[in-house]
Amino acid sequence: MSDKTNDGKQQKVVFEYLEALLMEPDSDETNDSVPEEILAAAEEETSLEEVDIPQEANTLITEPEPEPEPEPEPEPEPEPEPEPEPE
Repeated sequence: MSDKTNDGKQQKVVFEYLEALLMEPDSDETNDSVPEEILAAAEEETSLEEVDIPQEANTLITEPEPEPEPEPEPEPEPEPEPEPEPE
């Protein structure tokens, strides 16, 4: 079974549980008319929210960019030799 199927089913079960709670606002938290499957799913949802996720996994480590190497100075062009003047 895929996670998407489980998530969809779990969301539906939790929604039904919450809807049942809204229908009977004067009832206690533990209601015998609510099926155990719905109660178990709601408890599982709570326990999933309480899972401690390490913060290191959520941080990005940025490495400093290396400094560009200086470009070599271009060699000066040799001066042209003067042409001999015709006599």
